[in-house]
Amino acid sequence: MKFIHEAGFARLAVSSMVSLSKPMQQIIRRDSPGFALPSILIASIIMLTVLVSAVSAASSISKSVEDQYYLKHAKEAAESGAARANACLNKDLSVAVWSQNNLPLKPNTNCDGSVVTGASAYVHTGSNFRTKFTVGTVTASASHIKVTSIGETELFRTSSPSSVQETYTYNLVTNVPLSEVTSTYSSSGIFEVCGIINGEAWCWGDNNYGQLGDGTLTDSNVPVRTLRESGALLGKTDKYVAVGNLTACIVTTTNEIYCMGHNSAGQVGDGTTTNRSVPTPVDTSTGLAGKTITGIVANEGVMCAIASGDVYCWGSAGWGKLGNGQATTNALKPVRVSMIGATDGKTVTEIASTPQSRSSCAIAAGQAYCWGYNDRGQLGDQTTTQRNSPVPVYTGGALGTRTVVDLAVAGGAEFDAAAAAGTPDKTRRGHACAVTSDGKLFCWGSNQYGQMGQGTSSVTAQMEPIMVNGLLSTKTVVSTATAYATPCALTADNLMYCWGSNHHGVVGDNTTTHRYAPVAVVVQNPGLLDKTITFITGGVNRNCAIASGTTYCWGLNSQGQLGDGTYTSRYVPTEAIFLKKRTNSLYY
Repeated sequence: MKFIHEAGFARLAVSSMVSLSKPMQQIIRRDSPGFALPSILIASIIMLTVLVSAVSAASSISKSVEDQYYLKHAKEAAESGAARANACLNKDLSVAVWSQNNLPLKPNTNCDGSVVTGASAYVHTGSNFRTKFTVGTVTASASHIKVTSIGETELFRTSSPSSVQETYTYNLVTNVPLSEVTSTYSSSGIFEVCGIINGEAWCWGDNNYGQLGDGTLTDSNVPVRTLRESGALLGKTDKYVAVGNLTACIVTTTNEIYCMGHNSAGQVGDGTTTNRSVPTPVDTSTGLAGKTITGIVANEGVMCAIASGDVYCWGSAGWGKLGNGQATTNALKPVRVSMIGATDGKTVTEIASTPQSRSSCAIAAGQAYCWGYNDRGQLGDQTTTQRNSPVPVYTGGALGTRTVVDLAVAGGAEFDAAAAAGTPDKTRRGHACAVTSDGKLFCWGSNQYGQMGQGTSSVTAQMEPIMVNGLLSTKTVVSTATAYATPCALTADNLMYCWGSNHHGVVGDNTTTHRYAPVAVVVQNPGLLDKTITFITGGVNRNCAIASGTTYCWGLNSQGQLGDGTYTSRYVPTEAIFLKKRTNSLYY
């Protein structure tokens, strides 16, 4: 039996195929009447094979496009995780807290890895998929932090929307470089330290009354950023900070003052006695409005600021600390210090005090004035009489009519193990020192630890200024600071000298021997060697210096107050790594 039309059918099949090879076409195209059934079957099989391959290729292309779409969402989720990690590193001073806690950073966690109640665990949720990220342990070097963010897209089954059919994963590795931004100002309280770092106030230590200003009452042994994502400091830049006993205040570049912490005597300055755990504006209605703030200090329950050449104080009135002529009524809002200031024709250029001191001193028209507690002659007026208003430091002796250019004031109780065993003796510390325009240093008040720098110690107070000599006799002194009973001086040849009490190595000469005359602070590497010292300050049983943009501290470190990441007291200048902010610039 013959199939007269098989050849025509075969030709039709061939014409509908795509890209058959010429030899294959020759096999299939048979025009002779004797073309057999096997040839037709072969052609049909070839045609079906090609069609199946074409359908399979189209399906594969569709799957590839779909994979790319969901993988793109996974990548975006990973990028979200990297950005979140970067924000947390900025917030926590380049410390990956979530990694330290061994908790992953996710869309619904805080920077410490703790889950936020009610927050979504997903970055994005579509009609048939959802995305999320996970940032786990990071690795850090001296120059960068390596962050691995894993983004995931979960694709649901069409028949069961709650069931995950397939997961697309994207791993994003980012290097977060660490670029140092140096501190420009710092202040030490009793149990708290604050610094202006990159134009922002960061604080650490005791926080029982909210004095860290982060909105909590949680203590911190690492710096925390004062609240500024919202609230009063939003968008502000800080220039000064002053830390008292349990209160701290910040001055912005727009000359506003914000305080936080303990407020029992009105030391927050907002007109109330309510403790504040976030920076709160000081009331300016009593004279501060529109004035330029050029300095701020704290003493025992009082804050004082220089405002356009006048001095304003607020807080506790005891011992005449407000300087407004009385010692009984606390000031819940700033009050002007009497007798000195631009208003009285004696423009104030500097003010000095310390957290436990009950006295303050100021430079007005080149002359030193002091007020407050005076049990050890620390007001320098040849008496031990309490003064409720500023009185001039005695100029009839060694100080004479020299122009005063810098001041340091000390006072308060012992804060060491010996004092803790008994009643702290405030009389052993109260003193003050002044630098004059000719580069000389004068001190007055308590000499219990040789604070007068005369080579001896004495229970007899120095009632008027006396020149500090010894190693400073041929030096030009440019500034002074004191750690309660340990005065220090910075000289024009970039050297630092300290003397007095050497509990916990506060003198900085690598010993704990009390020094009754100036000795050189140790210069070494790592340390102050080849560094330019630009700022010195005293704290509670510690001294610090900012040198070439890095802060170095030495002395007592029982609560980590030296900022070197340990609780070990240091007898020589040691880099305060926590006073150095590191900012992150994310790139990948």
